[in-house]
Amino acid sequence: MAIRTLGGGPTGRRIAANLAELRESRHLSQPQLAVRVQQAGGQLTATLVSKTENGDRRVDVDDLVALAIALGVSPNRLLLTADADGEVELTPTLIVHAADAWRWAAGERPLDWPPPDREPDLRAEAESRTAFVRENRPDAGDFSLDYGILIGARGYAVHSILGNLMAALERGLKPDALHQLVDTAVIVRNGGSSETKQPVEPAVVTVAAQQPVVAAIVTSPLGVLVGRRNDGKPPWTFIAGEVEPGERPEDAAVREVKEETGLLVRAGALIGERVHPKTGRTMIYMAAMPTHGTDVFVGDEDELAEVRWVSLAEADEMLPGMYEPVRDYLRRQLASS
Repeated sequence: MAIRTLGGGPTGRRIAANLAELRESRHLSQPQLAVRVQQAGGQLTATLVSKTENGDRRVDVDDLVALAIALGVSPNRLLLTADADGEVELTPTLIVHAADAWRWAAGERPLDWPPPDREPDLRAEAESRTAFVRENRPDAGDFSLDYGILIGARGYAVHSILGNLMAALERGLKPDALHQLVDTAVIVRNGGSSETKQPVEPAVVTVAAQQPVVAAIVTSPLGVLVGRRNDGKPPWTFIAGEVEPGERPEDAAVREVKEETGLLVRAGALIGERVHPKTGRTMIYMAAMPTHGTDVFVGDEDELAEVRWVSLAEADEMLPGMYEPVRDYLRRQLASS
């Protein structure tokens, strides 16, 4: 069955745009790409490549696979988007976050994972995702998510832990590091070392028990959003605040921006995480974009004296010692500022 790209289909339009982008990034002419496609067993000519990029012809599945091979990408790269911070229109009635679309397309989780806000059924969710991965990822072997040991636990706290754990594993958290985190939590909970039985220093307990802080890196054509602190420690910061117990960092970022600046935003991808070198707090840096205009005001006068949009050069000057992954992200987003 052909994949419709002619006219109004969102996936078809995306394939056409991705094809042109990928071809040009590899410095290939349309005739050169056609030769590569033919070497891969496809039937496209230079004229057909041109018509495909212009949206004047349909791409069938054989064309799609041959193009992906010729360009050195997966078929999903042609079907989806390279912008992990944005959204993907899968159909005229279904728009999802790009990261969710990629996980679905890669056979990692169904589109409705996690489920909407309601008391979670951990066993049903585990069985659903296990069945999805087994069906869509035969390379995963005997994949299974067994939450049976956790079924007796109640409330959203366990669900939040599971969700955050899976996200952390997908972002590269090593199992050994996870074990150390669990051991640390147990030690802090017991008030001392499991081996020495010595109490942990109060400062260590305080920092370990504190909720992480999320910093929203909000960008728009006006620049990046920053706030001037009343206490001057530091003078200027990104909009930030503690993640509440059971709250997802992306939800905390949206909430903090609304509370402190009145701006409505949509959270994007995770930029990075670290233990802040000065405060010892766990920092989570989330990308965010305005959804309803760019007007801002001081919503928390006890904490902030001013909020405003600044350019990349201004941000570098106002926030010395900026976390390097954030600076790299801003360089990409605000290159023309």
